[in-house]
Amino acid sequence: MIALTSAGTACVSLAGDCSNQIRREIASPNGKMKAVVFQRDCGATVGFNTQVSVLPSSSNLPNDGGNVFVADGGRGNEPSGPFVAVSWTNDTELLVTYDKQARVFHNESSVGNIRVRYEIVGP
Repeated sequence: MIALTSAGTACVSLAGDCSNQIRREIASPNGKMKAVVFQRDCGATVGFNTQVSVLPSSSNLPNDGGNVFVADGGRGNEPSGPFVAVSWTNDTELLVTYDKQARVFHNESSVGNIRVRYEIVGP
């Protein structure tokens, strides 16, 4: 259990040796905010993971872990992390859809005035 917790913590650490690779950016309907889906790489000791952050549209993704969602592939580890999709239901609500085999380390119900809902998919 300790190793699992350490791996999860490493995914969201602020370590300088981590880097983010953006997969998708989706603007809110009013264009003021954006959801960024990205893969965070913190070296060989941390598995593939997918993360989500919500930011003002004019902001760049910081070299930090996701402020909304962090998961790895769990039992069904994919080479690029687990399946995660995001969509805006309105200006203040984001829907995060992810594979049921994903191992979730972080899932916020809101970020600022943005409400976050989750949907699990898969056989």
